Amino acid sequence: MTKEQKKYNRELNRFRITFEHINRRLKIFNFFSDRYRNL
Repeated sequence: MTKEQKKYNRELNRFRITFEHINRRLKIFNFFSDRYRNL
């Protein structure tokens, strides 16, 4: 890989990781919400 490709991948991964963390928190929150509703 060229240096430009590596740099691009790093930037893309930073964005992806941030997005994945947000998704994870939303999924956990929804899981607990559904569970409490069913009680």
